Amino acid sequence: MPQIDKRFCFLAILILYSLQLFSQPEINSFSPVSGAVGTTVTITGSNFSTNPADNIVFFGAVRAGVTTSTAGSITVTVPAGAMYKPLSVTVNGLTAYTGRPFINLPVNTIFKKMLKKKGAANNR
Repeated sequence: MPQIDKRFCFLAILILYSLQLFSQPEINSFSPVSGAVGTTVTITGSNFSTNPADNIVFFGAVRAGVTTSTAGSITVTVPAGAMYKPLSVTVNGLTAYTGRPFINLPVNTIFKKMLKKKGAANNR
């Protein structure tokens, strides 16, 4: 019976363990699909880190703050400067992207001022 090299067994176990440890993250969906800066967005998928600091999330080229995470979901806040680009999640150097972009809805300050003036005029 041939003898199996111990180094080969160790290498095989190490490779199998690392595949399990560093699995590619996958994004299935995110909700809501649009919002303004400060909106809370939930990303669902798999192979995320349970430690929020280990999940790196970008809205285009702008990094978002991760508030909570599980292996299957990440909650983030839309950062200032978020772009009309796909979201990305990087865990252990492996990155997943959304199939569609997040739609950043800018807060229109002129529109807000008009509403305030109209409201003040109606209160006379």
